[in-house]
Amino acid sequence: MRPWIPFLLDAPAAIAEASTAPARPMIDYLWVVCAIALVMLMQIGFLLLECGQVRSKSSINVAQKNLADFTVSIGLFWLVGFSLMFGPSFVGWVGFGLDEFIINRPDAWTLIFFVFQAVFCGTAATIVAGALAERCTFWGYVMIAGLIGLLIYPVAGHWAWGNLLHSDNETFLTSLGFMDFAGSTVVHGTGAWVALAAVMVIGARRGRFDPDGTVNPVTGHNPVLSGAGAILIAVGWIGFNGGSLLAVDEGLLQIVANTVMATVAGAFAGIVYTLFDNGPHIRIDRTVNGLLGGLVGVTAGCNVFGLADAVFVGIIGSTVAQVGNDWLLRRGVDDVVGAIGVHGFAGVIGTFLVAVLAPSDQLVAGTRLDQVFAQVVGIALFFVWSFGVGYLLITLLNRWMPLRVSAEDEYIGLNTAEHGVTLGSGYLQSAMMDMLLADDLDAELIKVDPGDENAELSELFNLLLLRLKGEGIISDSIARERLQELQRKRELEFSLISDIETMIDQAVDGNLTGRLPVSKTTGIIRSVCVGMNRLFDVVGEVTDEMKTALGFLAAGDLSFELNSRADGEFAELASRYNQSIQRLRENRDNSAAAMSTLTDETRITADRAAEILNDIERASDQARRIVNVIDEIAGKTNLLALNASIEASRSGTAGKAFAVVADQVRTLSGRVADASADIDRVMSSNNALVLDGSQAIENVREALDRIDARIKDLMSSLDQAA
Repeated sequence: MRPWIPFLLDAPAAIAEASTAPARPMIDYLWVVCAIALVMLMQIGFLLLECGQVRSKSSINVAQKNLADFTVSIGLFWLVGFSLMFGPSFVGWVGFGLDEFIINRPDAWTLIFFVFQAVFCGTAATIVAGALAERCTFWGYVMIAGLIGLLIYPVAGHWAWGNLLHSDNETFLTSLGFMDFAGSTVVHGTGAWVALAAVMVIGARRGRFDPDGTVNPVTGHNPVLSGAGAILIAVGWIGFNGGSLLAVDEGLLQIVANTVMATVAGAFAGIVYTLFDNGPHIRIDRTVNGLLGGLVGVTAGCNVFGLADAVFVGIIGSTVAQVGNDWLLRRGVDDVVGAIGVHGFAGVIGTFLVAVLAPSDQLVAGTRLDQVFAQVVGIALFFVWSFGVGYLLITLLNRWMPLRVSAEDEYIGLNTAEHGVTLGSGYLQSAMMDMLLADDLDAELIKVDPGDENAELSELFNLLLLRLKGEGIISDSIARERLQELQRKRELEFSLISDIETMIDQAVDGNLTGRLPVSKTTGIIRSVCVGMNRLFDVVGEVTDEMKTALGFLAAGDLSFELNSRADGEFAELASRYNQSIQRLRENRDNSAAAMSTLTDETRITADRAAEILNDIERASDQARRIVNVIDEIAGKTNLLALNASIEASRSGTAGKAFAVVADQVRTLSGRVADASADIDRVMSSNNALVLDGSQAIENVREALDRIDARIKDLMSSLDQAA
């Protein structure tokens, strides 16, 4: 085992040991050295590209972060990361070896291999800088870059490339047959998913999105730098892809050709995309990101693709990068340079297309279906690790040391806030020229947009113009006073921003008592404060009234109505609530009236039925009396018949007796006939009364049905109102 530290004092011994390493063609060493230089050239390209795509007030900060992440990530990769990535594998998930830990006195090939892999690590780290530009603290970003070089990139890289230095290492993805030749997923995907996690933790730049989600355009201060940076990156990418072969043979020529053609195809696809997206205006950032998306896409399979495949992958990678960035932007993800779409989304599609386009005899996993499975597993695993662990560690880091700069620092720019340097602009040249060429000094003041990087210069120019306007020259003391007033105004604006954020946070928690200090403000700022306070007063009143209204409703009392003094949606809410209450009351009153009417109708119907029943009862009594008369007549008739029988038994006087009996029988028969007629009439009358009674009962039944229907209507109205 080699000692760790003596190599610092024993360089000759290290050289002697290196000379005993297995020999490789010197051309391989020279090519890898050239590739290292080309990959380092990519760092210059990233620096220029990112600086050009941010506003000038933070461009120095972006440049410094690119220098710092390259330094810190490679330093920690040398210290720990190289061992985790290429040391002897521990169950296929992480490497560790003292020979690789703190690169001691390696042989010549291990030494050059380490440097090449170290600049790859630097590339993964620098992807995050552009995504987080303009609102992340310098030291916070340095810590994120350190996490990438120390842990996130080495561990993930071991799964796919852990056998490059020690061929007997059997890691998880290498045993599965995962193919990513130069790092579409291993390098670029890792950097992109960490960038996504960081952007989600830190949030968007102030003013990038309106409260309703509308995207406000922010233009980089120097697209020329971005274009130059993209070309440098493309040149360096020849070393990035070609150097991954680690040798010089015929395969190198195919790799270089594929890289160049994917560059061309990606840039062309970017131009076409911007024509469809922006009409006649061709945006250089679309071309730049299209070029880079094509390069990222081809990187995974540049060693197995043909030229036509490389062109196709370049077009697809470019388009996916653009679509992915637009999709993220619509969801509130503020990636300043589009790094997530370029390095993440394009990396995913490029890695997947290896399984689709590579020749069957060059598929490591076996069948094409097996290769698709291996690619999908590798893509998913890198995302879960890089985004998941990145999000967790960055969240914890943000709790320990806030990663976002203050609102004031973001407003004045990170050049001034973190580096004490301010960059000017030629933005005011046209206005100044108009002033100098005018016949008088009656020029309009420049409109100051607080979100514009030239806001400070515009305000100073307005002060200068105020000194020269009017009947005479404004005194220096007045100018100084106005300058001091401007400074106080700016400080007050920052204070108000903080107060408004506090009020909103309290409101989210249900506390509506916060108010802005109106007495210290003037002009439009005072109007804003008054408006905010009035808004919270109205919201508080409406909230209290709603609570009271709910209490009345719970008690079944419909007498309470909301105060509609509020404006806008609050007035509409109060009006709609009051209308609902009014409908409830009307339904209740109408239902009560309907119930009363139906009750009266039922009562009248019932009284009528009672009268009819009484008539039926009286008729029945008459029938009973008639029946009694008939019974009486029948009795007397029987008696007469008996007497007639007795008289018939007598002699002599029979004729006379029978004549008397006959007269009486005839009389009784007449009375019986009359009684029978009366009975018929009474029974007919009773039948009519019975029919009337039946109809009355039917009327009662119909009235009850109407009552039931009205009750159902009332219940339906109550449900709709609720």
